[in-house]
Amino acid sequence: MCDKRTFPSNKAEPDALRLSIHAMLMGATAEHVGRNLRDAAIALGDALDDLRAAGSETGPRTTPEKPD
Repeated sequence: MCDKRTFPSNKAEPDALRLSIHAMLMGATAEHVGRNLRDAAIALGDALDDLRAAGSETGPRTTPEKPD
């Protein structure tokens, strides 16, 4: 058995391991979220390009005049 005076951090080791695993998971989650945001931004840009192209095919957009 270990002498508690020699190894006082025995109780702290599970907490440190838990925090280390949590930090790794949060980093992986942040990276995954970042990739999803990047992909969503690219898709949004592509959709806007498609809308602009469709608008240029039909001519400029006009708004109806409001009666006075």
